[in-house]
Amino acid sequence: MKRVIVFTLLFLFATHSFAYTLDERIAAIKAAPPAQRLELMNNLKRSIAKLNSQQRIRAIRRLRAKIAPQTLSSHTEVEDAVAHTRDNVVEALHSTHEEIMKHQEIFHERMQKQEIEDRVRGEIHNIVEEPTKDLFEGSRR
Repeated sequence: MKRVIVFTLLFLFATHSFAYTLDERIAAIKAAPPAQRLELMNNLKRSIAKLNSQQRIRAIRRLRAKIAPQTLSSHTEVEDAVAHTRDNVVEALHSTHEEIMKHQEIFHERMQKQEIEDRVRGEIHNIVEEPTKDLFEGSRR
């Protein structure tokens, strides 16, 4: 509640008075909820646009100096999150690769067993067919 009151006061000063400093405006922007943050930022941009070129350059440099440390921090956080995600993906890929290799080994073992069974069936078929074949050929002679 206290933060909302502070924000509201800062918002009123930001929108109705150009007398307060860039630091105060930045603080108000940081403290604002996202929807109001956009309005405050737009007001700040408009007021910077009204400055002469030298004042505008100084204001933009100060603004960048205030925002840059946060940007670096958020970049570091993003890089850490990306590295963590990459590690998780690599680990998942490694695990998946191991599973595939296991299944491939099982498949090859089954194929070898199937080939042996097919050869045995073929041999059994040949053994059974040969004597009956000879019986029929012998009776024709």
